[in-house]
Amino acid sequence: MKRLSLKTLGCFLLGSVYGFAVWANPYTFKPDDDPQQSPVWQSLRTSLFGERPIQSALPQLLTLKVPARALDSAFVPVQVVAGPAAGSVHTLYVIADANPSPLAAKLQFQALGMPINLETRIRIDAYTHIRVVAETTDGQLFMATSFVKASGGCTAPATIDVQAALKNMGSMSFKLDEPIAGRGMRRVRWRIEHPNHSGLVMEQHTRLNIPAHYVQQVDIRFNGEPVLLAEVDFSLSENPSLQFSLPGSQSGLLTAVATDSQGQRFEGQLAVGQALAHSIAPGVYAVLGDPSQSRGNAGFIVGPQGVMVIDSGASWRQGQALLDSVRSVTALPVRLLLLTHASDEFIFGATAFQDLGIPVYMHPDAERLMKSRCATCLQQLQQRFGEVAMRHTRVPDVDVRLGSSTATHMQHTGRAVRVLVAGHSSSPGALAVLDEQSGVIFAGAWLDVDHVPQLRDAKLANWLAALTPWLADGQRLWVPGHGPVVKGGQAQQLQGYLQSLQTCVVEHVAQGTSLIDMDKACAQPAFAHWAQYDSQHPRNVVRQYLQTEHEWLTAPEAVPQ
Repeated sequence: MKRLSLKTLGCFLLGSVYGFAVWANPYTFKPDDDPQQSPVWQSLRTSLFGERPIQSALPQLLTLKVPARALDSAFVPVQVVAGPAAGSVHTLYVIADANPSPLAAKLQFQALGMPINLETRIRIDAYTHIRVVAETTDGQLFMATSFVKASGGCTAPATIDVQAALKNMGSMSFKLDEPIAGRGMRRVRWRIEHPNHSGLVMEQHTRLNIPAHYVQQVDIRFNGEPVLLAEVDFSLSENPSLQFSLPGSQSGLLTAVATDSQGQRFEGQLAVGQALAHSIAPGVYAVLGDPSQSRGNAGFIVGPQGVMVIDSGASWRQGQALLDSVRSVTALPVRLLLLTHASDEFIFGATAFQDLGIPVYMHPDAERLMKSRCATCLQQLQQRFGEVAMRHTRVPDVDVRLGSSTATHMQHTGRAVRVLVAGHSSSPGALAVLDEQSGVIFAGAWLDVDHVPQLRDAKLANWLAALTPWLADGQRLWVPGHGPVVKGGQAQQLQGYLQSLQTCVVEHVAQGTSLIDMDKACAQPAFAHWAQYDSQHPRNVVRQYLQTEHEWLTAPEAVPQ
């Protein structure tokens, strides 16, 4: 027998939409009725699945959660949670036997590895069996059932002001919960403003039924890739909502497109991975990075005439999210973006700024390093995160090159800012930014906190000479390249790491210690809890050994004692 789609079935069951009599479900159910003997289910089963066998779903595959007695029959929560054996489930059918349109929703989970943890709210018209049928990728069918005591949900008057609802119809809300530790997923809560009229509710003044008008399809995508496709009908409560788990921790754009029974189309979106702007002083904001996404810390300073942004993330999309963070704080224009150094975690978001005509400032030495190296960095990021996540990203152009003086004063935003220049220190042309009003320093590559820095391009003596005077103020706030915002006392820990490493390497080079033994000879257990210690610290030892050895052999007097 030919299967009926949800839309076709809804048209058959809800004739009022098309001008003929409303189909009324003549069946009533009791909690002890056998759900397999429900005449509604037997008819619907044949329409949807033909003669295919349907197995009972064990808890390790699927769990259906509904209240035994609904608090409000117009808003009955339905939750479907997959167990560890449900990795192959791709479609769910949510059915309420006693509803005028029993098939409330057909949901297709389209993202690879997407966990099935779904919640929505439906109307219940009479005491009924609730069932969910799960279809796996290999064509098997499994069913879980429960029973709900509720009545009148499909004919209950709206709880919202209908006229106000029509004005706001189609606006969407998203909320993304914090990632679930160790499980590689985030909880998404989505809601659309829509009266979702069932066609069964009488308008009190005219004594006529309010015409049916409800959401029929919701298409949710992440970075353009399908995630969840829901075919639904008026059985969903007014202002339909879905909760589901989004796999992975990738940043990007979550979009939803909804269409309703009158052919109207609504769109909404959420920038996922957009770091929040933390106010650390009046007009000064830090936007902390995410190492898992190769995004270093950034920030911005708001003056009376505009905004200065410092560093930009590792992709066009991250740069766009940073701009969104700025817009969430102020409507003032962004006057410039300053890149503190040439590292992929800080520069590639600049393309989002340049696409808007915002000039990019950088030291010429850092620009040369970026031009010589960062095309390869971009290829590596594209391989790691994929083409979609890195779409539109390119090596940025530099619009304004900063001079080589030790401090450049800038008034572009109407607020005094000083750019600190130290030549070749943590890397060639690395800069720091001092907000004169608050004393906050955006350190870029000058400072990492609880994070082993990369010394590949560093000249340690110059770095310490640049950093040490500014660390003398123990109360000064620092926004490091990596790690939390800290005061000067905590920032001095990096100084301790650099000095300890430098001293150890110099001593062992003088003693003739072989490079083979240096990883053990210059271990720094006091810093072993820092991020990237196991991977980065041994590289730092090798880098410093080779640099110190070269200096020792060519100009011994230049080696620190």
